Amino acid sequence: DTVRLIKPDSLKKGKILFFRRKSGEFILHRLRKILPDGKLLMNGDAQSWCEIIDMDQVLGEVISLRRNGREIKPDGIGSRLWNILWYPTRAFRPAIWITWAFLRRIFG
Repeated sequence: DTVRLIKPDSLKKGKILFFRRKSGEFILHRLRKILPDGKLLMNGDAQSWCEIIDMDQVLGEVISLRRNGREIKPDGIGSRLWNILWYPTRAFRPAIWITWAFLRRIFG
């Protein structure tokens, strides 16, 4: 997988941001909310929890990504629908991933 990044000029809910955790890890997650104190509430597509980061941890914004040879536009209709429908499932994601792995094992 590859991503193309730009330096964000403004941040908006739903954007995929590239940032560095205080532990040093580089991460891509969606921006869920800009908090009143200016911190950012982030959530990865596979995470069941959210994390809060400082604005100065943001290194870039994803403008396109390539997964399995296919280009995906984060602002495309499919990505926007995914963002709207997937986020509310975060409490159930562990069960969803277990079920998905089970079904893949059975049906290939």
